[in-house]
Amino acid sequence: MNSIPTLSVIIPAYNVKPYIHEAVESALTQSFTDLEVIVVDDGSTDGTMEALQSFNDPRLRRIEQLHAGLASTRNSGIQVARGTYLGFLDGDDLWAENKAERHLEFLRNHPEVDLTFSFARMIDESGKQLSPRSDTRGEICFQDLLIRCPHCNAVLRRETIERAGLFDPDLAGSEDLDVWLRIAMQRKGNIYCIPEFLAFYRRRAGQLTGDLKHEQEAWQQLLQKLSRLAPDEMQKSEKPANQARYRYYSFLAYEKKQYGKAFHLLVTSLRYGPWNGLLNGQTWGLIGAFLSGSILPDSFHQYLKHKASLWKCRFQ
Repeated sequence: MNSIPTLSVIIPAYNVKPYIHEAVESALTQSFTDLEVIVVDDGSTDGTMEALQSFNDPRLRRIEQLHAGLASTRNSGIQVARGTYLGFLDGDDLWAENKAERHLEFLRNHPEVDLTFSFARMIDESGKQLSPRSDTRGEICFQDLLIRCPHCNAVLRRETIERAGLFDPDLAGSEDLDVWLRIAMQRKGNIYCIPEFLAFYRRRAGQLTGDLKHEQEAWQQLLQKLSRLAPDEMQKSEKPANQARYRYYSFLAYEKKQYGKAFHLLVTSLRYGPWNGLLNGQTWGLIGAFLSGSILPDSFHQYLKHKASLWKCRFQ
């Protein structure tokens, strides 16, 4: 491949053998074809790279490294990427066929925007669609990012991340959110969510988001860093962000049927803003879920869980 591609799609991969082929295929079959796809294997032990042997596309580049973590893996992809624009796709997620086309069209028509997201649909391990995630749209500010934490389905101008700095390998988590927030600090109105479903985010067993203790430690580490970098923004954003984040942790604990822990985390959420928390429909949905999960037979509770609007809400 001699020509320089317009877009570099960076796919970090670590022990995602069952999903990596489909992820790469979703990138290579984009309606926008002037791209390269860079898979960076972070020391997988399950044969992840072997799952890519059937591809014979010169736009696909494979890189292997010793296990160093997600931040370093994405940075390795950036360092070899040649595109003017960068797109990030996790090794177990998917892009809709027209995602690259729609993002690049938007970025070219809006020079004031540096970073774009899109709506995403949740899918399970088999690819079955779950609830959509579509509550964040249009222009996104620092506070919106910190509270709603969009997943890593971003497409951005390469020069933007070069100015803001790469992913921070010293963070225990939320390294993508850290970069997006640093980009938000560069200038106002430079982040936008395209209101179209252009990505698929997979929920599966073994994801890091299932480790609540690790999640909370990483969150607090990120907040400490942000308090140094953007003290004025954090003064107005930290409490509502903590409220939303601990409500999300409560939901994760509820999913694991840890109802006592889930209730404790929800109470922690309310401490960061009782009135706002009590006016939030997700709070009451969780309270109802805790009660039905603790009291009702599991089969009936699962039926209610399937029917309730709570599971149509976006909990991140």
